Amino acid sequence: MVMKTSLAEIVDGRLVLPEGALALLPAGMPLRVITDTERKTVCVYAKDPMTPLSPDSAAFLDALGELSADSTDDKYFAPVTEEASWRSRRTSSCPTS
Repeated sequence: MVMKTSLAEIVDGRLVLPEGALALLPAGMPLRVITDTERKTVCVYAKDPMTPLSPDSAAFLDALGELSADSTDDKYFAPVTEEASWRSRRTSSCPTS
């Protein structure tokens, strides 16, 4: 997936999208706009960002949930100790020939 950030302008009260964005959108496609007044951000989406996940993504997130089901919030969100970090690096390193 390649993502690119572009600048758009508001001209006479209308949002003018850059040509690169217009090339991706069929004419008449409804766009979704999500605003966040606290962060003062506006996001424009061609696809609904709230649509359900793909079956593969949903299965992955379900598996992660099962792995952490027995964990308490304190344990789940606890910082990783340096010892655990080094242990993880040693066990996940590529085998040498």
